[in-house]
Amino acid sequence: MGTSESTPAVQGQGFFVTGTDTGVGKTVVTAGLAAAAARQGLSVCVYKPIQTGSPTLDVAEDPQQIQTWLGEGVVSVTHSYNFLIPVAPYVADPQRTIRLEKIVEDFRSLQARYDVVLVEGAGGVRVPIAPQIDTRHLIQALGLPTLLVARPNLGTINHTLLSVESLQQAGIQVQGVIVSNMPEGEALAASQDVAVQTLQDVFKAFLPVSLLGTVPPLALQEGGFASDAPEGQAAFDRLWETLAWGSRGHNAPWQGLGRSPIKDLP
Repeated sequence: MGTSESTPAVQGQGFFVTGTDTGVGKTVVTAGLAAAAARQGLSVCVYKPIQTGSPTLDVAEDPQQIQTWLGEGVVSVTHSYNFLIPVAPYVADPQRTIRLEKIVEDFRSLQARYDVVLVEGAGGVRVPIAPQIDTRHLIQALGLPTLLVARPNLGTINHTLLSVESLQQAGIQVQGVIVSNMPEGEALAASQDVAVQTLQDVFKAFLPVSLLGTVPPLALQEGGFASDAPEGQAAFDRLWETLAWGSRGHNAPWQGLGRSPIKDLP
């Protein structure tokens, strides 16, 4: 285990990364946070329990994309289930092979081997996984604090507030919201999109959880987090510091978490 000042107090912990929708930037955020943690000397694994829309059954698309962006050897990536059709897991798995028990078992094994495990969900918080099971059940089973990734465009306020409400009603700890693909500096000032320009102020006024930060648009290529996107690297380093220690002192916000039983959802 690393001995950096940003080393968390509890080995084998992490976050569940979900989104307000599909395609909002969960994979980019997950990759960026994984890279930031690895830069602090931590061993990191990105775990995608269920992948859909992969090119082949041998290649899980999002974990493979993260490996490409970060480069070999920076973090480990793995998955439990992989499907070809790009739809919700419930639809992609008509044979009903998905089992929460297997996902939890795989996750616990990763916890024992890595300092940090970042779990990326499929789609949004209410995506169906199996009969009577959606993403919220999965988060509950893993017992991790949750990061909600949102897009900056028109409509995101409603989607984000509803997503936070749904998670909190299920008793899930929402660590905060991260806005991905958010213009910054001159690009934001020059934007003609009032919804984007005012988004952070509206979130700060209405969100019942923290707005953890924003991530600028990134054009990532192979090894991109190391070479192509220094502004993204800086943004993720700030986010990791916020997540690892919170706003006060050296108390990792995930302490005591990670062992919650599955609860009945309202």
